[in-house]
Amino acid sequence: TMLIAVAVACIAAWRWERAGGLAVIICGMALGITASLTIGLASLTIGNPMPAQTLAGLVWALPFVIFGLLFRAVGKTSATSQA
Repeated sequence: TMLIAVAVACIAAWRWERAGGLAVIICGMALGITASLTIGLASLTIGNPMPAQTLAGLVWALPFVIFGLLFRAVGKTSATSQA
């Protein structure tokens, strides 16, 4: 479900750069936090704490945050050039 939310936010960002970019950032961070918590809880369940793998969930969300920031930057420049 989080992947679907990020995909819908990316599609929305093509039309509405600033609002869609913010949605991509929020959904991407939520996806990264969810992945990190899932990895962390799974590693605790098997009795092997893995902090590096837990960090991988946040790193996995990084492209979505970058894309969201880029969409917001494009939206800001297009808004100022139209004014």
